Amino acid sequence: MFPDQQNEHDNWFPLESNPDVINPYIQNLGFDTSKYQWVDLMSTEDWAQEMLPKPCVAVVFLFPITENTIKYDQEEEKKQQQVDAKVYFMKQFARNACGTVGVMHAMLNMIEQHPELAKKDSILEKFYAQTSTMTPEQRGNYFLQCKELKHQHCEAVEQGQAQMQEDVNTHFVCFIEKNGHIYELDGRKKSPVNHGNSNSENFLKDACILAKKLMERDPQQVNFTILALCKAEQQI
Repeated sequence: MFPDQQNEHDNWFPLESNPDVINPYIQNLGFDTSKYQWVDLMSTEDWAQEMLPKPCVAVVFLFPITENTIKYDQEEEKKQQQVDAKVYFMKQFARNACGTVGVMHAMLNMIEQHPELAKKDSILEKFYAQTSTMTPEQRGNYFLQCKELKHQHCEAVEQGQAQMQEDVNTHFVCFIEKNGHIYELDGRKKSPVNHGNSNSENFLKDACILAKKLMERDPQQVNFTILALCKAEQQI
């Protein structure tokens, strides 16, 4: 499920897909949660989208890894795509770190355009400064070796309500809109996936369409969660 370079002995433990866990976590990393916060998206339907604060700038989707998803990913990788060089993307080499990779993908693509969202000298600001010119593989290795980031990840895992598990079959991916296209960012894959045209106004709707398609691959599965990064309505 993960790249060959992954360190099987470096287990970060799964991050709970819970805004009450993730928002304090990203605040500790240095992200300005007075501007944007993660919220639950209860459904891909219009009524659930309409409940969210506007704008929505990123979505993370948690889904089970199955034979169907692996087969689909293999077929997708054969396709030729155009990817905007401005999209920040990293590979995932750290075991069970897909939650942090997902939210980092969202934040790092935001601060590329809005650096003020990262607190000065924070883990997040330093991570972006050190990795902005790296390849996706170099970024993944830098992530793997970043002790400050792993410490904060483990602190967030301990704050979760779910029991800590070493092996899970679920995975986070991130959706963002960049320069008129919607991208899927999955550290298991070799590059971002360009899913076609989108814009800031239609991004959430387009992301929900993609999430729904992922769900439809395995209609017998129920273990799905969607979080959206939206304009903040209250202080943490």
